[in-house]
Amino acid sequence: MLGEIVAAKPDSLISVLRALGVSISSPSAAGEALETLRRSRSRQVAPAVSVLWDDGPDGIRLSVPAAVGERGFGATLTLESGETREWSPSARVILGERRGEAGRRVIVRLPVPSLPHGYHRLEIMLGGQAHETLLLRAPSQAYRHPERTRCWGLFAPLYALHSHDSDGLGSFRELGRLWEIGRRRGAEYLSTLPLLPAMPGEASPYSPLSRLFWNESYVHLPTSSPRTERLAQLIDYASVADKQLPGLSRAADQAWIERPEAFDAFTARFPQVADYARFRAAMARYGKSWRRWPTPLRDGRLSDASVDPTLIRTHLHAQMLAEEQLSTLGDTGAALLMDLPIGVHRDGYDTWRHPELFADPIDVGAPPDTAFPSGQNWSFPPIIPSRSRQDHHGYLRAVLRHHMRHASILRVDHVMGLHRQFWIPQGAPVSEGVYVRYPTDELFAILSIESHRAACELVGENLGIVPDSVTSRMDRHGLRGIHVDQLTPELSIRKRTVASMNTHDTETFAGVYGQKPAALAAALNRLMQSPAELVTVNVEDLWLETERQNVPGTTQDERPNWGRRLRYAMEDLEREIGPLLDSLKR
Repeated sequence: MLGEIVAAKPDSLISVLRALGVSISSPSAAGEALETLRRSRSRQVAPAVSVLWDDGPDGIRLSVPAAVGERGFGATLTLESGETREWSPSARVILGERRGEAGRRVIVRLPVPSLPHGYHRLEIMLGGQAHETLLLRAPSQAYRHPERTRCWGLFAPLYALHSHDSDGLGSFRELGRLWEIGRRRGAEYLSTLPLLPAMPGEASPYSPLSRLFWNESYVHLPTSSPRTERLAQLIDYASVADKQLPGLSRAADQAWIERPEAFDAFTARFPQVADYARFRAAMARYGKSWRRWPTPLRDGRLSDASVDPTLIRTHLHAQMLAEEQLSTLGDTGAALLMDLPIGVHRDGYDTWRHPELFADPIDVGAPPDTAFPSGQNWSFPPIIPSRSRQDHHGYLRAVLRHHMRHASILRVDHVMGLHRQFWIPQGAPVSEGVYVRYPTDELFAILSIESHRAACELVGENLGIVPDSVTSRMDRHGLRGIHVDQLTPELSIRKRTVASMNTHDTETFAGVYGQKPAALAAALNRLMQSPAELVTVNVEDLWLETERQNVPGTTQDERPNWGRRLRYAMEDLEREIGPLLDSLKR
């Protein structure tokens, strides 16, 4: 029955444990594997990562030989700035002791000197061996804009926007036009779906090729001649890509002639972009899935000689244009609410470049519940928590910085994934999945540090069956939650939320309540007058659209998800939605 706690099947547990790096082949080997893990942990002096919250205990836990714990030891602090401090801690609190193969050890809490917010390295020398931990000194609460306390914004998927002279997907130009429409009527932010690159020919913005780069299909290229035919309602992504590539190539060739120094400056600022451009060029030569490439290339060894250098330049320049156009949008005052998906495509750049971080034979999803009795399989590989910790969460930090360069507000998809994720062994039914815990404290600390550095507010997608502990943790660290009126109309709207009538995954207002303008206005006014600090208005609701953008749990063969253009072009949009927006009580 739904809601029951079900014991995981042995085969699923073994598959998940092996993906986590545990050497185990059968249930009978579990005792030996557990003892090996205990021995390894008993010898660990310091965790790979330690968190120091502003409002928490100002110290870290260490496990050291008893003699050392009693007489003290030396340590070196290397601040993020590069400054080094030699340190002989005299104060310590002994929390307990334990005995093991390595003899008697004491657990101590070691007070740490005052540190600025950021990432610092603590090295402890014991018996000629260095033991290191990354110190995360974090603000207790994520960044909050001092003036953005109650406001509203418009939402639309960028791919769905179009103008009379556009020839494919919506572009960053259309995003700017939508911002101007909203700003003239008092909107203070603009919300959209993930802006990350998609696997060629695929549509879902939640299965990106990478979380470290932009979707080059959203780059605006001026057209030399106006479009004569009418755009189809549904987007043909493969056709769009085929039409856009020659234009991107011509723009890159021209830029290479007119400003070659810009390429060097861009790659100096973003060193990994050249590697990504080579990857995209390799996809064109060897196929979309890197898992079928020649062996040396599968192992991340790509050189300019392996692929077409003109394609490298094309993709490199496309990222340069995307960065420039997003920066220009920001210069107009646009406050973007960006969406950070929880995962990446199994055959994408991130899994190719960082294969050690991802549990390849595993899918992430959600167990059966009232909304999805069969559960959900999202078909992307999870990050292995221990590997991420060993890497000091470098990949996550890079992903956040990429988004926060241009996001004023960042929505963290499936925020429960910061606590635990549902791992499904490939080939097994969803019901046989297993929850795997993640280092929650560390992940929230990184979110808080990065949000303050970028002056970016945070929102956690906490819809569905989410434990109270998740919402409590969000409240503690200053992340707003989400209220969707269509899903929970009976619940009162909390202050620390982003409220909306629906989402990209639900029916539109008219799809549920019918095409009644008076009812729509009343529903919008209810949200505007609610305690919610942010209210998001779906532009498609404003003309009582009945078709939805996505139906979760369906495939492209079943229905055209993520591919429907808005009914109106940008030039006509303000005329259609302006009167209703003007009538709202704010």
